Amino acid sequence: MTLESQLKAGIRAFDVRCRLVNNECAVYHQFVSQEINLDEVLQICESFLKMYPSEVVLLRVKDKENSPINSTQSFEDVFVGRYWNKYRTLLWQPKDIDLSLSPPIPIGDVRGKVVILQYFKSSRLYSLPFKHTETTQSHWTQFSRATLYLKWTIIREHLLKTNDSSSIYFDPGPFGLELSFYTNWISGGLTVEPFFVASGHIDWGTDGRRHTCYKEYSFMTEEDSKKVFPEFPRSPLKKNSLGLHYRNVYCEGTNIMTYEKLKAERFRFVGIIFADFPGCGLIQAIIDSVNH
Repeated sequence: MTLESQLKAGIRAFDVRCRLVNNECAVYHQFVSQEINLDEVLQICESFLKMYPSEVVLLRVKDKENSPINSTQSFEDVFVGRYWNKYRTLLWQPKDIDLSLSPPIPIGDVRGKVVILQYFKSSRLYSLPFKHTETTQSHWTQFSRATLYLKWTIIREHLLKTNDSSSIYFDPGPFGLELSFYTNWISGGLTVEPFFVASGHIDWGTDGRRHTCYKEYSFMTEEDSKKVFPEFPRSPLKKNSLGLHYRNVYCEGTNIMTYEKLKAERFRFVGIIFADFPGCGLIQAIIDSVNH
């Protein structure tokens, strides 16, 4: 989906990873250009917020997504000179944050604004700092399809931890007592395809083939069966050439597992969830959890 489509679908938080190219912040994912820069991202957000001024958009801005190309300025200088000064009326400007309030930043202060979650080194804070702390789950590396269930258990445990928490976590930092956000990356990759992690399919597309991660035979006890990928889906009972009955255990994508978990249980708080290829069901399940 385009950025405009994602905003209209209900997504309000974006992971914007930047690489300096010709002294501009180009948006990249590892070595792959997303064919958009930070200026265009902010223009799209500005147009959306003019139409929907009660909304808020969060942008986690990260630098050093690979080495700069033909750039002589620091990331901070480019960020301030090209974007921070230009979009001062759009970007939320941090004021004195009253830590005695709950929440310490009233929602009315950020409506109609883009809030930068700052994940780059700088001489000062331009917005809210983003830090990888105990409130962050970012287990991204998937070395094989067999590790998908481990990825899901990490996501699930962080969902439960987030639900049991307060929405804001205070953490000491170089600029004083800082706020940390509960954040859950349900995407993954490395040596497996990101679409496989999201969907559990080994072919691209909604109806792609599933990956069989285990065969569950009928002579196994129910207790033994529950030990192996208990939350992954099973096929109908089949019979092999030896006459043994079995079920295929299929990998299930993290997007689908997260959607089903949110629908099955009444979550009061899920924090920020970053996902690849989010569908309308997952987006709505996250929105519904906020409405609880």
